[in-house]
Amino acid sequence: MDSHPAILTPTYAPDPSSPSLILMLDLDTPHQSTRVPTLHWLASTTLSSPSTPGNLTITSIHTPYIPPHPPVGDIAHTYAIYLFAPAPAPDAVRVPSQRTPFDWEAFVAENGIEGGIVGLDHFRVRNLSGSATAVFPGPRASETAGGLGGGGDRSVNGGVRGEEEFEGRAGRVVGGGGWIRWVGMGVVGVGMV
Repeated sequence: MDSHPAILTPTYAPDPSSPSLILMLDLDTPHQSTRVPTLHWLASTTLSSPSTPGNLTITSIHTPYIPPHPPVGDIAHTYAIYLFAPAPAPDAVRVPSQRTPFDWEAFVAENGIEGGIVGLDHFRVRNLSGSATAVFPGPRASETAGGLGGGGDRSVNGGVRGEEEFEGRAGRVVGGGGWIRWVGMGVVGVGMV
């Protein structure tokens, strides 16, 4: 299993020294003829230095990291990463009992983190390493409605025009040394440990 990404962030309110949570989801997992979110990683964190931007220190891994791995021949999967603060202490985090389907509303409510997103980002990965060996459900409603990527032309390969470019870019991001910039309360970067 690959090591989890390193997370960089500016300081954030209300208290950078308090616990925070990193959550990574695949929003496009095929499951029983539909698409559902899958939990890829859940960890408690704190800022390495509460007064300056920098690395988040992983204090507890609640759900081990699984690197992006969409099925061969499926649409590009959207991987979303969320930073919640403040969050419960690591020993008080309520961990979901299953990865797929991930129940967002229950997770947020059980952990008391409604409205606590201070950083977020997403990236897309498509597996073009072979021919499809399965029939997949159609894309999520938000994908067909111009959701995450804006109103781009969605007529090429069932996704955003030029999505093949993401295979190489995502490979560098996920495979080591790449960076993704996050937007939210500030700018956050993701790289490999």
